[in-house]
Amino acid sequence: MFKHLVTQHFAAAGITIGGRSPWDMRLTPGREGRFYRRVALLHSLGLGRAYMDGDFECDDLVEMLARMINASLKRKQAKLRKSPRWKWVFTLPHTLPDAMIWLKLKTTNQQDIVRAQRVAHHYNVGNTLYRIMLGASMAYSCGYWPGAHNLDDAQFAKYRHICKKSGLKAGMRVLEIGGGWGGLAAYAIENFGVEVVMVTISKEQHDYVREKYAKLIEAGKLTVLLEDYRKIPERYPDEHFDRIFSVGMFEHVGPDNYEEYMRIAWLVLKRGGKFLLHTIVGSGHGPDPFLWYYIFPGGVLPTEGQITEAARTYFVIEHMENFGYDYYKTTIAWRENFRAGWQQLLESGKYDERFRRMWEHYLASCAAVFRERRVQLQQWMLSKGGEPGGFQWGRMTYAS
Repeated sequence: MFKHLVTQHFAAAGITIGGRSPWDMRLTPGREGRFYRRVALLHSLGLGRAYMDGDFECDDLVEMLARMINASLKRKQAKLRKSPRWKWVFTLPHTLPDAMIWLKLKTTNQQDIVRAQRVAHHYNVGNTLYRIMLGASMAYSCGYWPGAHNLDDAQFAKYRHICKKSGLKAGMRVLEIGGGWGGLAAYAIENFGVEVVMVTISKEQHDYVREKYAKLIEAGKLTVLLEDYRKIPERYPDEHFDRIFSVGMFEHVGPDNYEEYMRIAWLVLKRGGKFLLHTIVGSGHGPDPFLWYYIFPGGVLPTEGQITEAARTYFVIEHMENFGYDYYKTTIAWRENFRAGWQQLLESGKYDERFRRMWEHYLASCAAVFRERRVQLQQWMLSKGGEPGGFQWGRMTYAS
């Protein structure tokens, strides 16, 4: 029964188990039964576990996952066309892992100040891994690819894009919530003459920044804090900053805390200041179980509606820019770097074959979902009190 269900499911996506196309799957002899049970009962979580444990191989994992994403969407759309009055039913979880996550999100704050620490594990997995995967910029967020020839070009273009779009000027004070490995902060300081306070809950990131950018810290240009963003108002009780950046952080905030996140940013931002929010935006169908359990525990993608609802009490929404397809290019570049540097990581003794397959599946899943535009990458420009004369970035003038 399990074999029949899974085979039919993959066939609907144009995937043949044992086929010859690059996106077809080859099952490992002796593990067929476990594969079919896992996928039939746990769906995407079961598929991820099966790949981690070597139950199957696939030459083009990104294409295989993209086909599955599209087939799943078509099934949902077909059901909605047949039963439009019951549309709400199709927003409910349809698998056990999805239901468990849905229940947790409905009954508890999965990103409160204690549970939020769980995601630090992802960023503490090892700076050697991230140096290999992320390249010279050490940027773990979507690059800006127009005109870029490689990953480093795209990431430094993203830094420049954020700084120019925000209107940075020498002498400004900037707060970066979730500053990663300090690349954006250092770029803004060195190229625009600002001062930056960056906050992270990852000790690995904190220690890396303190070592790499020690001169900027000694000069009083950069401050690095190892603490939760909810502690910021205690440290800076007055309107203190001219600009706020939040790049690749809002995905870890969670629906129960969106309004509080905006309130905190509003409290410490000067009147007339700008808040640039750079985040992945989802469709509201809930977290992918594989990513939730193995990669980003507690991570939830916000929707456009949730961002608008949380922001409008405190800010004027000046501008929104969507460049989600650029994240496909970024994740593919990360995957290539990871593959090229795997031998070095293996020799370090910190990572094993199961980790490699888990990480491969993670990056391939992200590449597939961005390629098919099922989730987006958006930059929101919010202002405290409104931009005098209106926010001019990206506005076009048409000749009569």
